[in-house]
Amino acid sequence: DRARAALFRMKATQIAHVFHETFSRLAREYAVTVAPGSLVLPRPCVRDGRLSCGDGPLQNVTGLYRPDGSLDERLVRKVHLIEEERGFCDGGAVEELPVYETPAGRLALLICADSWFPNAYAALAPQRPDFVAVPSFTEGGKMGAPWGGYDPPDLAPPDVSPEDAGRIRHSEAWAKYALAGRLASCGARAGLIANLQGDFWGMGGDGGGTLLRDGEVLHGQTIGRSSLINVWL
Repeated sequence: DRARAALFRMKATQIAHVFHETFSRLAREYAVTVAPGSLVLPRPCVRDGRLSCGDGPLQNVTGLYRPDGSLDERLVRKVHLIEEERGFCDGGAVEELPVYETPAGRLALLICADSWFPNAYAALAPQRPDFVAVPSFTEGGKMGAPWGGYDPPDLAPPDVSPEDAGRIRHSEAWAKYALAGRLASCGARAGLIANLQGDFWGMGGDGGGTLLRDGEVLHGQTIGRSSLINVWL
């Protein structure tokens, strides 16, 4: 998808600058650890403490901002790309998924579809995360619609029931095959799926977020605007 790739590359420097300035300032101003949503940049890296563009393929990435506003040098690179991303993005390596030390405990981040795959949790388990956060985007109106199966189908893990495709809703598939169904396998005791809501770039957004703590699962409602969800650790 050369047109889409060109668009992201044309805006890459501006995107990286706005992203970094926004989340660095928020972390510093409120003296908190910030795990933002993800963005697409050409082979991004952290250079002189700032999020920077590299020379290479586009990747879907996120990172962790410290309470002093600094960005951790280790970025999270999305490993499992959906069909739409495959046309212009390059995936990261599952063995390079980091776990961060934070004042609240050891935090792992999985970008959207990565939370659906057992190998991501297997890679995190030796690093002993206390909790896992998942920044995610689902198209508006999709959560209540029939689930079409893994995207693309050839990536479906062996523990997925083929008959679930078309039989259960998208929200039920999230509960069964994503963070809620797989968190325990990495040893974490709490987790959160933060779904983008609102009319971002005219795409809409669905899913009210999912909170997991000590085996309890709570599903939020789609409200179409910003919300604050507290996970008491």
